[in-house]
Order: sequence, then structure tokens, then C-alpha cells
Amino acid sequence: LSDMVKDSPPLHQYSTRRRTRAGRRHVELVEFSVFDSGPGMAARWLGRETPDRQEELKAVIECFERHGSSQPIRGRGIGLPIVIAALRERSGFLRLRTGRQSLYADLGEEADAPFGKSPTLRAWPDGRPVARASGTLMTFLLPVEDAA
Repeated sequence: LSDMVKDSPPLHQYSTRRRTRAGRRHVELVEFSVFDSGPGMAARWLGRETPDRQEELKAVIECFERHGSSQPIRGRGIGLPIVIAALRERSGFLRLRTGRQSLYADLGEEADAPFGKSPTLRAWPDGRPVARASGTLMTFLLPVEDAA
């Protein structure tokens, strides 16, 4: 696995900490993605396009911190903290692409964080500016574990 992702520092670092399951030759992960075709997290949260990347990043972080939803429906906004808690418990990984942001969080490094604490989102380190994209794509990696 680490050879496959050697050109992607966040995934390479994440993969080097993974261990194979008993009796297996390879690390096993489940990858799932969720795509929302709306305007993007920051644009939805603020109700407008953001003029600069810093304001956009701040709004994305607020979405995680406040467990918020732009939908006025009771109970909206709690799903993401539940997913983040499950990923932390199982040493998962999150990649987020929204607006002009390409971010990640290695949730295995945050296993002791309390429920509801926003993940530490870091810029994807390829050094290239990110073009604005509509929508939000979240990709999650979850190590497969043997049943207890």
C-alpha cells in the first residue's frame, strides 16, 4: 500500500502505520466517498461565494466545529461528527475537496479527541493552487479489522 501511494505524502504517511490483519498478506481498507453537488461547504454555509481562500477555509472549519447545517431541519448537522468519531476510533482518514480547498485529516492521529471536536484539517501538500469546484467530495478510508 505504501508503495502505491508513495507520491502522496499524507496517504503514504497514513499507510506506513497500517498493519496487516492476522493471516493476511496485505493491508485492507474500505474506501467510500460522498459527493454533494451543491455549491460547496463554504458557499452553502455563508450563503454566498467567498472572495478568498482564507475566508473559505475558515467557513469549512466552522462547518465541522459547529456541527451545522444550512438546512433548517431538526437533527441536521450531527451526521458528520458521528462519522468523524467512528473514523477516529478506527484510525481512519478523510480527504475533502470543496470550493478551492483540498484538505485531509489523518484521524488515527486524533484517536483521543472528544466527540464533536473538529478534525485537524490540513492542506493537501502538492503545492498547486486548487481551481474552484462546485460541490463537495469527501473520501474516507477505514481499515478493515477482524471481528472480535
